[in-house]
Amino acid sequence: MFEKHPTLTTSMPSITTEVESWTPASPTPDFYYSEDCKSGTGCIGFRVYSLVKDIEHVQNRLKKPLKKDSMYCFSTYVRLANQCAYTSNGLGVRFSKKPLKNIREALLASPQLLLNESYLPYKSKWMLLQCKYKATGGEVFDHRKL
Repeated sequence: MFEKHPTLTTSMPSITTEVESWTPASPTPDFYYSEDCKSGTGCIGFRVYSLVKDIEHVQNRLKKPLKKDSMYCFSTYVRLANQCAYTSNGLGVRFSKKPLKNIREALLASPQLLLNESYLPYKSKWMLLQCKYKATGGEVFDHRKL
């Protein structure tokens, strides 16, 4: 959820610490203050594919560490931006004990989960992506990228 943003009342082209528990792991993920969000008025936009610009990464601090050998259901809603010329074949997620510090770490971190291996079919509809994850223990961050 992106509803805890006490200092934001409009959309922002880049976020740093304005959305509680979420931070960028690369330059310029966007914050959208809009009625078009899945729930509420806050959502994050980040580029997962581009021929000319860097892809973007966001990370989230989990409420509590994951327990070793426990199975978790990871789910997220996604929607393609109106200006997308291309669709994506999924979203990658990586869990870790420490946050990513910079774009280099983000690029080197391979996803542990790949959600929706077929192309995302809808341009203007929110889609639920989900899968199972078996924890290695102690993970407190999730990083989202392609």
